[in-house]
Amino acid sequence: MSDPIEHDLRSLFKERVESTPHPPVPEALLGLSARPRRRGTVLAALAAVAAVAVVVVGVGIGTVLPTGSDAPPAGQTGGSTGVDEQPLSDAPTIPYIQDGVLRHASSSAATTADQLHWAGDSVIVTDNYSSQAGDGVARSWILHGNELVTLPFLDDSVVALSLDGTEVLAMSHPDPTTTLLTVHDLAQRTEVGAIDLAAPGSCCESGAVDLLGFDTSGRVFYNEGDRSFVWDPRAAEPTAITGAPGEIAQVGTQGVLAMSGDYGSSTERVLGEVNELGAFKGGREFLMPDPTEPASWSPSGHVVAYTASSGPVVEPSDASTGPVGLDVGGMVFSHVVGFESETDLLLVAREGDRNNLLRCSTRGSCDVLEEMGGPNALDDWVFPLT
Repeated sequence: MSDPIEHDLRSLFKERVESTPHPPVPEALLGLSARPRRRGTVLAALAAVAAVAVVVVGVGIGTVLPTGSDAPPAGQTGGSTGVDEQPLSDAPTIPYIQDGVLRHASSSAATTADQLHWAGDSVIVTDNYSSQAGDGVARSWILHGNELVTLPFLDDSVVALSLDGTEVLAMSHPDPTTTLLTVHDLAQRTEVGAIDLAAPGSCCESGAVDLLGFDTSGRVFYNEGDRSFVWDPRAAEPTAITGAPGEIAQVGTQGVLAMSGDYGSSTERVLGEVNELGAFKGGREFLMPDPTEPASWSPSGHVVAYTASSGPVVEPSDASTGPVGLDVGGMVFSHVVGFESETDLLLVAREGDRNNLLRCSTRGSCDVLEEMGGPNALDDWVFPLT
């Protein structure tokens, strides 16, 4: 920052945030949000530190809800947050948590959450194990103005949001050998569909369900063991996916991204579509040297960002010009955070022992947006999961 007034404001805001007390976050959770991960990897890590019988990762997403009886429980800040400053004009335009404060546009709220999801106008935070009731059950809240409103119907569930934000899926485990998938209409809070799967309730067991999310038509994708499935919540049964080179890795506006071979064993990815019969039809191919790192897609799905052998690149859907390298100015690239718009995305790069948040154009140029601090400081920043 070259403007002294802006610098003074930033220092003042930082001092006010640091003076606001927050409940401690368990040491075992630190670092889970610093780098985008495949959902199954995150669940495995959480399961290793959970003191409960089932996976309790909960991420609820929805439209704005009335407070009513869903006011935050004691210990989770809601209403008056004590954080009244507004993000600076050059702050990230995607929601983020920094030092225990959730920020999005003109909204801010103190939180102990360690996960963040974002779709459309919906911003959700999840406090996985610092349960306000002390029972170890994951809690989720939606940002409503400067207030976090609890979503109790998503307690103790792994959650996925439809791409338009109108439906939400909760994955729970009624018993250790059963997985229940339930899709709700978020505005009406009514059940759209549900299925019971004979799959274990721990992410670390063979054959457990790895929830991938929704496609643009509202179908749900998941992996069970080494097989991939698609399920229309308005239909009775899921359909096994055929014709893919391996498991499905990601689902989103861009389509379905499949792996070539087992997870983590190959750098090849194939982007395609799955028809109503479950048949996969491949299209574009990518080489991603980090076989466990996800790709990031622009809001329309027309541009993809990923790590190539040469470093971070973006590539338009027509691929007419090939990948465009992102110039991080001699810094060491860490990971892509996500797209702010069709033309801008955020990434993290390191200079010496200091991490920086960069805003990059899809044309290739990058500018330092914020200094994030040393390696341990990344634990204090949480961005939406890919």
